[in-house]
Amino acid sequence: MSVIVAIRKNNQTVIACDGLSSVGSMNLHADNLVNSSKLVTLKDSVIGIAGWSALQDIITHLSAKKPQLFDFNTREELFDKTLQIHEELTETYHINTSEESDQPVDSSQIHMLIVNKNSIFEVESYRTVIEYDKFFAIGSGARYALGAIHAVYDKLEDPEDIAKAGVEAACYYSDSCDLPIYIEKPR
Repeated sequence: MSVIVAIRKNNQTVIACDGLSSVGSMNLHADNLVNSSKLVTLKDSVIGIAGWSALQDIITHLSAKKPQLFDFNTREELFDKTLQIHEELTETYHINTSEESDQPVDSSQIHMLIVNKNSIFEVESYRTVIEYDKFFAIGSGARYALGAIHAVYDKLEDPEDIAKAGVEAACYYSDSCDLPIYIEKPR
């Protein structure tokens, strides 16, 4: 479980996450993991991945194998890439795409926030791509993070401070999130 937050303010964009991973009901704390960040830097973007931890390995592997899939600037270009990524997820990585019998399309089983210098994008499991102007959060601690971010967004100037407030709130209130906080800026 996790929390990923993305903030855009004063011509700066940051993305942040907590450091807790889990396997079933067992929590794996950052002080015992070699890589506990849920953030992956790819080209000019940073991707925050919520969901099962194998997805980070898959996205990292896929980006090295096919970097062109992660080359986009607009929501429309990203949507096109998500269709191609979904094909790779199912054919190369054998992702189980079923969730419920009444779902409209196959699931990619991945939920991501992607930031670059100019944008914040959310890609959800059914390949919906949403672009945000100021901030957003995903993961099990997202509701707590969004409340904290909303409360401080107009009061704080530094997007890193705003991101920290969101992740700290999620870590305080959600048993699925824990410190430390990892923060990245896109290139």
